Amino acid sequence: MASTRISPYKTSKIVSNKGFSFLEVMIVLIIVGLFVTMGPVKFLTPDREMKAEVRKFGALVRKLRSRARIENRTFRLVFDLPGDKKTEQSYWVESTEQAALLMNTEEREERTQSEEDDNGEEKIVDPQGFAVNSDIVANPPGTLARNLYFESIELSGEKNERFNIGRIFIYFFPQGYVQGSAIHLTNRDKLNWTLVIHPLTGAVDIFDRDVPLEEATDQ
Repeated sequence: MASTRISPYKTSKIVSNKGFSFLEVMIVLIIVGLFVTMGPVKFLTPDREMKAEVRKFGALVRKLRSRARIENRTFRLVFDLPGDKKTEQSYWVESTEQAALLMNTEEREERTQSEEDDNGEEKIVDPQGFAVNSDIVANPPGTLARNLYFESIELSGEKNERFNIGRIFIYFFPQGYVQGSAIHLTNRDKLNWTLVIHPLTGAVDIFDRDVPLEEATDQ
């Protein structure tokens, strides 16, 4: 009786074809995976990240005005700008239920007092009862995105001076009035932005360049 022989070459060819098809699928999956992972990286470029941070800060200003009116409180946005550029800048929110006044820098310093706490340590007492509010800026103090900095702050009623060292305050009152201000941001290279806060409406204009407060409010 004749026996049937199966050619080893045919068997090898079948396995090879199946293996090649599987390899093709794997290559396609790898390529798709690379495109998926590269997508977010492309979106979060430094320029885009800084622009997003500027818009985020504009939203914070609008939120503060809204909260001041709803809660019948006075809020203020505090900037801490060290003179040393190597020291990190920060910001936070403070609020008070007392009837607060808009004071300039000199008036604030004259009225600020200090007293001892229960441990005998000296603490600064704000004359208008302002205290840190962590509901809006969680885990204060907050910081800006990497490579984005506060270049200076302009305040209405402060002789058009640009403040770039120390603590600067922007006030938000329950009646809806906001201290007119210009927040100048920079990457300390070629990129600059300006957030201009309009006092009566609380509207925020964002410019992709450095714009003086006086120029912005004249437009």
